[in-house]
Amino acid sequence: MANRQHLFRYLLVVYVALAALVVGALAGEVLLRVERSNAYQLARPFREKNVFTSRKLRMGTPDSLWLKRWERYKPSSRVSTPTHGVRTNSFGYRTSEFTVEKLPGQIRVLCIGGSTTFQGSRNHLTYPALLEGLLAERYPGRDIEVLNLGISGTNSEYWLKDDEDSRLPGRLRIDRLLELDPDLVIQYNGANDIVGRYVGRYGDKPLRHGALMESSLLARRLVHIDRSAFEAAFTEALGHFSEIRRRFAERGVDYLVGTFARPDYDRAPADFQAYLDLTTEEWTRGGLRYFGEYAYLLDRFNQRLLSWAQSHGVEPVRIDKAVTEPELFIDICHLSDRGIEGMAEAFESPVTEVLESRANLLADSIGPAV
Repeated sequence: MANRQHLFRYLLVVYVALAALVVGALAGEVLLRVERSNAYQLARPFREKNVFTSRKLRMGTPDSLWLKRWERYKPSSRVSTPTHGVRTNSFGYRTSEFTVEKLPGQIRVLCIGGSTTFQGSRNHLTYPALLEGLLAERYPGRDIEVLNLGISGTNSEYWLKDDEDSRLPGRLRIDRLLELDPDLVIQYNGANDIVGRYVGRYGDKPLRHGALMESSLLARRLVHIDRSAFEAAFTEALGHFSEIRRRFAERGVDYLVGTFARPDYDRAPADFQAYLDLTTEEWTRGGLRYFGEYAYLLDRFNQRLLSWAQSHGVEPVRIDKAVTEPELFIDICHLSDRGIEGMAEAFESPVTEVLESRANLLADSIGPAV
């Protein structure tokens, strides 16, 4: 009898504990969903103004511009609204018209990357266009051409893939860049590698074992990413940078990389913080729940990139230090026009140093130096 009473009390305690756990979990889930609803309300104005997310201002990756989504834009296309405009040239890039063969005495700089190279409310307000203007002011009369070859959604591997438009075996997309005979190439990649490529591989895998776990905000709060797993991802991405650098070096082309910028979350107002968290979760399809997780991974990526640059003799441009104010961003990685100006200004001095270090490059270009 005593044993039965003891067992009954034990089972009762277990039952009460489980019931309390279930009630607590349900309460936590409800609170998180209320928090999520409030966050959506706070974030709505930012979502509606952001050209990369707004249904009305879908300018960053407009469907009408794509020849092949996330790979190539249609040549000579245009999309515009009262506040934004995108125009591609005859090669399908958001930049001025150019010839494959450089003009005599011309200095050519290529800017490659994803939407954060493509970005800008107008073509003349992208960072490559602004950088070209800054160099023109510094070197009046010189023929310095800065081309924006950014394509939304692309990561560090894009230019190392097979050139689908070529019939030549073994030809890569990077060969298109080499054909343009650049003097300098600037690469700005980071977010697309982390968000678009590696979170799906190394993110919250325990959450993918069932629909209930995937839909539970509480589960996502409790289960965290394995940060150490991303070190392999960063090694792979830096391998892409190494191969790109090697191919340019073989042709005597200088190469710069920019560390990747993010907003300072702690200095952002609460409504923008809510938007950063929601954007992080949506763009990673739940792989990352909060902006802080993305910020950690990006900061680690930048640390690895700086170490790589030092060991490979590549000049790193600290965009992550030059552009940090929350008001310079429109989401976790894209910049406002003011932010893009800051990005162009950060690239100006390193680009100038590279061009002036090349023997007779500026001296031989068109027009006298002033």
